[in-house]
Amino acid sequence: MRKLPVTVILIFLHITAFAQRQNNNWCFGNGAAIDFNSGSPASYKSSVNAFEACATVSDRQSGALLFYTDGVRIWNSQHNVMPNGNAIGNDIFSSAMRGVAIVPVTNDSNKYYVFAMDPEDISEGALFYSVVDMKLNGGLGDVVSGKKKIKLGKDFVEGMAAVPTCDGHWLLLSSKVKNEFYAYRISGSGIDTNAVISQMPYPYVAHTLACIKASPDEKKILYTEYTSLPFSGSTYSIITWHDFDEKTGVISNGQLLDAASTVANYYSGEFSEDGTKVYISDLRNREVLQYDLSQPSLAAITASRKTVYKAGSGKSISLLQMGPDNNIYVANNGLTAIDRISNTNAAFPGCVYATGIVTLAPGTSSRQSLPPAVTYPEVKSLDTVYTTSDRTFCYGDTLHLQGLPGALKYLWQDNSTQNVYKVDRKGTYWVTSSFSCLEQTDTYNVSMTTLPLYIGKDTTICYGDKLLLKAGLSGDSTTYLWQDGTTADSLTVIRDGMYYVTVHSGACLASDTISVSLNTKAFFNLGEDTILCTGDEYILTAPDDADTFMWSTTSLDSFITIKEKGTYSLKIERGGCSFKDSIDVKYAESSFNIGKDSTLCNGEEYTIGMGSILNSQYYWSPTGTMDSLVTATEPGIYALTVQNRCGTFHDTALVDFKVCDCNPITPTAFTPNNDGLNDKFGPILKCKTATFNFIIVNRFGEVVFKTNQLHDRWDGSYKGQPCDVGTYYFMIKVHNTSDTDEFFKGDVVLMR
Repeated sequence: MRKLPVTVILIFLHITAFAQRQNNNWCFGNGAAIDFNSGSPASYKSSVNAFEACATVSDRQSGALLFYTDGVRIWNSQHNVMPNGNAIGNDIFSSAMRGVAIVPVTNDSNKYYVFAMDPEDISEGALFYSVVDMKLNGGLGDVVSGKKKIKLGKDFVEGMAAVPTCDGHWLLLSSKVKNEFYAYRISGSGIDTNAVISQMPYPYVAHTLACIKASPDEKKILYTEYTSLPFSGSTYSIITWHDFDEKTGVISNGQLLDAASTVANYYSGEFSEDGTKVYISDLRNREVLQYDLSQPSLAAITASRKTVYKAGSGKSISLLQMGPDNNIYVANNGLTAIDRISNTNAAFPGCVYATGIVTLAPGTSSRQSLPPAVTYPEVKSLDTVYTTSDRTFCYGDTLHLQGLPGALKYLWQDNSTQNVYKVDRKGTYWVTSSFSCLEQTDTYNVSMTTLPLYIGKDTTICYGDKLLLKAGLSGDSTTYLWQDGTTADSLTVIRDGMYYVTVHSGACLASDTISVSLNTKAFFNLGEDTILCTGDEYILTAPDDADTFMWSTTSLDSFITIKEKGTYSLKIERGGCSFKDSIDVKYAESSFNIGKDSTLCNGEEYTIGMGSILNSQYYWSPTGTMDSLVTATEPGIYALTVQNRCGTFHDTALVDFKVCDCNPITPTAFTPNNDGLNDKFGPILKCKTATFNFIIVNRFGEVVFKTNQLHDRWDGSYKGQPCDVGTYYFMIKVHNTSDTDEFFKGDVVLMR
């Protein structure tokens, strides 16, 4: 943001200190008037007699009354109609709600626009303007000849508002025949008669009257209206708010603050001092409502609705207007006093509604309106802004640089004037975006990111070789996608074909492709692995046209004869490539043995037999089993006969049984800590038993565990509670199948 010289700063301070007194006099209603110059409102009499339409302006620095109007006549500070101040509009009863507005001429501090509109019952709904020059009539002011009652447009709803900008105003109105807002630009060049048109988002048409208010920061527009006839034909009243762009005059993003009502007449609205609250007057129900705009959602704003004040019968609650003392005043039709809302930023009940706070001068009374605020262009928003930012784009892409949206014009470093500027190379670029109140120059330092992706040049590989394609790039956010759908940073290639990879790294993308051809000149095949019978031989032959060859046996002959089992290989070179192939040779039934003779303990089982590597037939004697293996459970001689293409083979084995002692195996310690390792304690028996008993006692002789089930184990607890660490004693009683009893004792250490 550019720096301002001290003299300019002092001028701004001067304007700030004395720029708030143009609204220090209000003339309204039936001869009523208020002077705010002392800090407290003081009543006096005026010449106005306005049911609704009224406006007043005072000297910006001194606060002295300059003139006021009812939309038909203009009175000077001596309360006399200006010499050329009659018939500035058609509203002879001054009944157009917000039907008059005073707007200072932008580049002449002595002149003012006075806008006057037709009331609702005049079908044309026209808007006129006149120009008042305060240098005329001896400094009392008069309407400039030839600048009186100039028609600006028609078909307007009662109600308008002037919103200041840095170099002028927007005059906001709405249509009574379309769902449209109109914004007329007022600047040093005069009034632009080509209005900016914005669409209303709700389906109500045939509007009667509306109150338009801008928020303190001029970024929101409050719009209340009634006698709105929707498609259903019913009478509705609505409260809406919208975004407002003071640079373009566009009104957008309209929303209903509350549901449309058929039992209310939302006559006017006003923002609180800081814009966080909005107050609504309901003419039909004689009450003032508050909505909290600081709530996080539209639903929450609607739910925040509070009734600040409700009047009894006989009292009218009409227009709301923020005063120069930052209190909101309430017009009371037909009464000799007006109400006031103070502490307006506070949520109800923090705000204070006081009735009859300002007593009007004798013989005067309030009607339904109060004068709208007169505003001046906001010099404080004039500015020139400079920004610098860095932008990066990827090689092969196009970067779109953009000026500020909504600017009146754009100027780029090469004098081009488009909003969007396309960049395909690095460099420094700038654009100046110009608004009516702002000029911003944005400088972009553009760099280009190139991904160093290269998976190799087109190549040829030998059959049987492997080619590793690497696409690895640095960066945690880098991802890869090969043509086969794999996502590793490399790919191993063994066949010919087209191979490609797409790499995403950060915001950039790159691809590369390689063509791989396959040299098969060295390829040969020694044949499938084979099985030979005892005494057979097998001949392996090298290819005739090999450039060189080498057998794994170190033989240099063109063929070798196989007489023993083993793996045999041949490596050749041919056509610039080498290739190696192997073959596995086995001999079947070279030694046929189903197992040695064995003596087992009673109850044990013994599996004997031998499977052939050939497709064979099996027969066991005496069991008659035809599998390659058999389980011996009885004593005897077991014989296996095998038949296959190598011949018939026969072998026997003697199996006997005896009575064996049953010695249990027990660990010396265990750790019942539920880690899945050595958590339980019990004996392991490798014999068959008729009965089994197992008990464990602690050092006091107390039995902590007992069972007669061979596979039960102690988990280190007693009565559901963990036992203490220490030594425990056990006894095992086994009744053997030989009808004898054996006893075993020992101890075990419980650890945790």
